[in-house]
Amino acid sequence: MCDTAVVIEPLLRPRPDAAERPEASPFAYVWHDVVEELRFSGSWRSDQIGVGLLVGHHYRDPEDQSSYVEVDGFIAGTHVPDASTFSRHLRQEWRAAGASVRAHFGEAEVLGWYVSAPTAQVPGHAELVLHNTFFNHPWQVGLWLQPGADPLVLRSQAGAFVQRPAGILRAPPQG
Repeated sequence: MCDTAVVIEPLLRPRPDAAERPEASPFAYVWHDVVEELRFSGSWRSDQIGVGLLVGHHYRDPEDQSSYVEVDGFIAGTHVPDASTFSRHLRQEWRAAGASVRAHFGEAEVLGWYVSAPTAQVPGHAELVLHNTFFNHPWQVGLWLQPGADPLVLRSQAGAFVQRPAGILRAPPQG
């Protein structure tokens, strides 16, 4: 459901310095405060997952020409029992979500989706269907958060998810 008629070419930009840099180049860099807000949302209901849209910008690394995204914020969707319910929610609310992104984030793009789970879970077929239905650009990602684990970034390749840890960004100390 992503508008593929409009292709936004990524800007060339070196990867940011992440406070926590995984060994493999991350698919996504996420601000620490965004991660904490998403974790809080996921813990709010113990019987459901917190879900929504990731917003920010996508870039191309001039060194290796790989694409990555920088998550500046999110549009909270809802709490649902599973990813299939989130897909149904997006089908009904896609236009409203897009309007929310434009109103609150100006020139930002929808980078993908997030799941913030209150318990340990593993992304599966329903999440892959969600991703391939709404977020079909090769640079779009899913962000998987669960208690006690580092955030995982998911990207669909050849009909399956490839997972990498997120690069966590922290604002420099003021003063």
